[in-house]
Amino acid sequence: MKPFLLLAAITIATFFSVEAQEIIKVEDQIGAKPVVKMTLNGKKIWVLLDTGASVNLLDIKVQKKYNFGVYNRPGNSVNVVGFASSEIELPRVDGIDLRYQGIRLKDEFLAHDLTDVVNSVKQESMITISGIIGYSMMRKYGFVIDMGKNVAVLSYKKRKMRKPKCRDSNYR
Repeated sequence: MKPFLLLAAITIATFFSVEAQEIIKVEDQIGAKPVVKMTLNGKKIWVLLDTGASVNLLDIKVQKKYNFGVYNRPGNSVNVVGFASSEIELPRVDGIDLRYQGIRLKDEFLAHDLTDVVNSVKQESMITISGIIGYSMMRKYGFVIDMGKNVAVLSYKKRKMRKPKCRDSNYR
């Protein structure tokens, strides 16, 4: 009897947890580079999806255009190892509302002069990027770059908000 009750409880719990999640899936065409359009603080921005980047970056040169804060105070920066094992200290970014096809993306961003990367991407794709989305955010939101189909796909589970049950008959 106990194994049956345990199996029934697991089945019911699984049903309700699956029912409480919604799969969000959006897709974008990509060209020579995996670059997608997003919005940052309500303004259009192009970002490079970079599976080799361990952090998310915004170009410090576009701080005023996109109205975000860069904080160089002690303790508010991160040491990052870059190409050829050189280590640099990058300031954290604050005051950002980043959205991909209306879906809000939340993660830590750092600021850096991305001039060389911007120029390289522009040379190949004719698009001027203002940021880089790194591996951790790509994984968090289920980004997949399909080079065969030339698409970038975001697919993640969004928890549905359930209506609270109220036992008070006067509650409407």
